[in-house]
Amino acid sequence: MAMHEQYLPTCTEVGSHKMGAYYVMHAAGTDMIKDTGSVLGYSKDEKKEVFGALVSAMYALHAVDLTHNDLHGTNIVLKDRQLAFIDFGSLKTLAASWKRDYKRDSNAIWRWGAVLGDCPVEAQWPNPPHQKAADAFLACMKTFSGNEPTFMAAIKKVVDGDLKEDKDHHIEGVFKSQFVQNNAPKRKSYYPWKGTGDCLNWPKDKWAKFEFDEKFPKYTKCDTLSTYRIIKKKEKKGKEVVTETLQCDIPGQSFASACYKNTPGAVWACGGCGAGTVGGDADGGCLFPSHPEYKYAK
Repeated sequence: MAMHEQYLPTCTEVGSHKMGAYYVMHAAGTDMIKDTGSVLGYSKDEKKEVFGALVSAMYALHAVDLTHNDLHGTNIVLKDRQLAFIDFGSLKTLAASWKRDYKRDSNAIWRWGAVLGDCPVEAQWPNPPHQKAADAFLACMKTFSGNEPTFMAAIKKVVDGDLKEDKDHHIEGVFKSQFVQNNAPKRKSYYPWKGTGDCLNWPKDKWAKFEFDEKFPKYTKCDTLSTYRIIKKKEKKGKEVVTETLQCDIPGQSFASACYKNTPGAVWACGGCGAGTVGGDADGGCLFPSHPEYKYAK
């Protein structure tokens, strides 16, 4: 469970947009493993740590009889070397897992191990894999690991299995090798939401408030802000005339939200704030009583 919390983030939201779909994963970085060769500027030791994390994440899945089956270069992501797998839409049991091409989980060990190990072109993973590239990769891994014997024996089984499209991915041996154990990140529960330890016991209203705070951070009630009312004073025929207008009180239109300014007299952007965002040079976002979650705003 701790390894799953470290490497396999939870998908918290999905939705659609004009390009297709999006998903939100709470503990996944935005750097991609395909860029670890040179773009991200990792040192040799840092690349070994990322490799240890890659093997550990895969072992954590396989240990509960699951395989990913889509570990291309943008589905393994990092934030400061904190590695995570994302996009679990192709999960299968070990028996039903993909046995060939890039969808084979253990091919990802070769594919991204060659990148992390700064292996020569001839050692990079080819599709389909062949013996000449396998020999070059194993030679590169010998240098990468310092010829650590338990690792070399285990990685050879992985490569041989990739060539034969073996039903066994042989990940456990690589994970338990001395080289990976020496270089894998320290075990930690990477689940960075604070104050949620007792969430299984929360009442429905507390869940609603929590989800509101995630979606509308620091949003306030529009009609309680000092700049909600624009008050103008002028003298007319020797008398002071005071006029008061309400922000976003436009005849024939209603708004659920706004981006507000704290500057007296400044005009708000009516309906201009989407969930969780504050647009332009606004000082904040707010909700009107017409918004269904108005009661949770500050």
